[in-house]
Amino acid sequence: MRAASTLRAMVLWLAAVLSIPALAQTPVMLWAVTAVGTNNKSISLGPADDGLFATTAMRVDGAGNVVVVGRSSPFSSGGVIQTLKFDTQGNELWRATVGPASLRDDDACCLALDTAGNILVTGTQNVSGGFPLVVVVKYSPAGQELWRTTGVAGTRARGIAVDANGDAYVASTATGGGYVATKITGAGSVAWSATIAGVSGDMPFAIAVDNFGQAHITGRASNGTDTDYLTAKYNPGGTELWRVRMNSGNGNGDYATGLAIDAAGNVFVTGSTDGGFASDFATVKYSAGGSEVWRRFLNSPGGAFDSARAIALDTSGNVYVAGSGQNTTPNDDFITVKYNTTGTELWRALADSGSGIHDEGFALAVDAAQNVYVTGFGNNHLGGVTRGMTVKYNVSGTEVWRLPLADTGSSTDTGKAVGVDGSGNVYVGGTATRGANAFGSLTLVKYSQSGAVAPGPPRISGTSINAGAVVIHFQPPVSNGGSTITQYTASCGALPAVTGATTPLTVSGLVMGVGYDCVVTATNTLGAGQPSAAVSVRWANPPDPPTALQAFTGDGLVRLGFARPVSDGGAPINAYTATCNPGAFTTTAASPSLVITGLTNGQAYACTVVATNSAGSSIASAPVSATPGGFTLVGVVSRKTHGAAGVFDLAIDPAGRLDNWLSVEPRALGAGHQIVFQFSGLLVSGGVLDVTDENGQPIGDVSLSVTGSTAIASIRAIPDNQRARIRLTGVNGFSSAAVDVAFLQGNLRSGLNNIGENFHLDTAASAAVSAADIMAQKSILGAAMQGPISTLNFIFDVNTDGVIDARDLATIRIRSGLRLR
Repeated sequence: MRAASTLRAMVLWLAAVLSIPALAQTPVMLWAVTAVGTNNKSISLGPADDGLFATTAMRVDGAGNVVVVGRSSPFSSGGVIQTLKFDTQGNELWRATVGPASLRDDDACCLALDTAGNILVTGTQNVSGGFPLVVVVKYSPAGQELWRTTGVAGTRARGIAVDANGDAYVASTATGGGYVATKITGAGSVAWSATIAGVSGDMPFAIAVDNFGQAHITGRASNGTDTDYLTAKYNPGGTELWRVRMNSGNGNGDYATGLAIDAAGNVFVTGSTDGGFASDFATVKYSAGGSEVWRRFLNSPGGAFDSARAIALDTSGNVYVAGSGQNTTPNDDFITVKYNTTGTELWRALADSGSGIHDEGFALAVDAAQNVYVTGFGNNHLGGVTRGMTVKYNVSGTEVWRLPLADTGSSTDTGKAVGVDGSGNVYVGGTATRGANAFGSLTLVKYSQSGAVAPGPPRISGTSINAGAVVIHFQPPVSNGGSTITQYTASCGALPAVTGATTPLTVSGLVMGVGYDCVVTATNTLGAGQPSAAVSVRWANPPDPPTALQAFTGDGLVRLGFARPVSDGGAPINAYTATCNPGAFTTTAASPSLVITGLTNGQAYACTVVATNSAGSSIASAPVSATPGGFTLVGVVSRKTHGAAGVFDLAIDPAGRLDNWLSVEPRALGAGHQIVFQFSGLLVSGGVLDVTDENGQPIGDVSLSVTGSTAIASIRAIPDNQRARIRLTGVNGFSSAAVDVAFLQGNLRSGLNNIGENFHLDTAASAAVSAADIMAQKSILGAAMQGPISTLNFIFDVNTDGVIDARDLATIRIRSGLRLR
């Protein structure tokens, strides 16, 4: 049974090895990027003062994008939490900042990615008075902040993990010392919080969640005389399942720095034991139930201070621990050790940078073929110069290659995080200080182990057009693909492409008024890479000036109307700008109607307009004179549509009051009506419309529209025999207008006998509308009588529909200008 199990493991390992690309012995650098903060200040990877947590401050997503979090120092002191994302070619996609505008000393911790590519970031904010808060922020893959919470207890963020459901688990230091484990739902609310009380100096160093949604936290906890590893496990609901301690017996304390969980739920914790004058690696395995399975110690050849910093597992359950310890020189070196599932040491490896004194491994990663990558730095302790270094070991622990983090010379750099993707590309993150930037910069490097590739896309930085040719300025790609770029190619649509060794490139043959999408592509020995983002260009001249200017004046304003230019110059006109002098009053809009405000009434102005397209602005139009004037109400009309008879306006005396209500023609029950206010100048704003009855109560369904110098109040659903007061306030910002109107519903039919009961079109005051009344109305209108005069056959049929009805009588009333009595 055991042999079968071993054979199965070997088959799985061989399949994993065969599934990844063939890797070269010496990788090539695809790109290296450096990011600085505001004012050229530093961005450190992870916390500014503690490299322990930088191992979880960089993550590579499934698409090969790199996300990092660090502390940016945009001020002379203090800092903010900043998250950055880079694409596969090393281009910065976005950065987001957590921190106030005022000076404050905040610090980053770490990040995690959920299955949807969202980014969970945690850190510590120091609010006014130095009171610390743990903050957790969730960003979408595009960098949009989805939520932020400071509901996590504790004084400093120490770790973050995320489960398959997108819930986050945060480790923080408890107030006064101890652990706090907090679960936050994918929506940003705190699900539960669990505290392990401790004394000052007790703190967690790592948190992880298993495949069953169970959280594990580990770190350092006092036992009264020294410190132990203390590891605890919680179920998805926050109930503590177990808590275990590990004491090495060295006497001066033990502290855990790394935590990993395998697919079966076994827990692996690593860290260091302190014997006072020496320390060792100490790695312990617990079962899913919390029972200690084994513990292993590692003492370096020099036997002095050994410090474990990182732990990782492979798919076969092997355990890898990396850190630093003394060699026989005695100098500190990288130390990496591999254990199998039973705790048997399979190999250990030391890497000496050659710097002379101190090398320290910070982070490690393992690929599918059980190759191991360790990054850190070497320090000669002379002048404080460090050299970042990344080392690769094969499955047997043999060193395959080593590379510096960045360049050489006067730079100081440190590798703090490492990752590897499914294609074998290696990503190293750290901090580098070089040149004029004495504060340090976040540095990311991507290596290919399968050889050079085509370069990334260049970036077009600007274009200019002259006489049918476009000059394209561009910047080289961030990634040259690991091979020197031999040429660049610029192309614009179907025009002949142009090649060259450097920027700029000029493409000729543009046709006036035709748009082109231009791109630039870089080529190295592997071929052409991805094209740049396209930039649209169009060969055009500035447009002709607008024509036929007209000026319409109002109170302190001028509206200019004009005709569009004869020629747009070959590109769409995107703006018109009007200027009135003296005083250079100006305004810009996209349409050929511009209003210039702030002018002085009575002052004569000369106003011009220019048109603008992508090529520039036209010359000014011929000027037009305009003199703004006072702004008054000059008239009010009642406006109604009478079916086929058309639209009629009835002048209304604006001086009418409650005791002398103005009357309007009858209308059908519930029909609409318009009251048109006419002003002496152009309206910019019609103000607020208010319609009330004689008791001041709002009535009807009302709306307001503005056209030129008129404000139109549309009134619907006014009851019969209703009096209404229509008011406009704030016309053009300050003027008001009001009118009082009485509305009557006409209950008219084809016959005339019933008309007098409801509608007083009774010229003879006989209480009935008769042929004499009709003749009187006809005389007022100046029209000749037609046919015999009788109430039966005298047809005053305005709309010639064969009957005298409400529509005809309403029309007569409107045209006569008579009021109701």
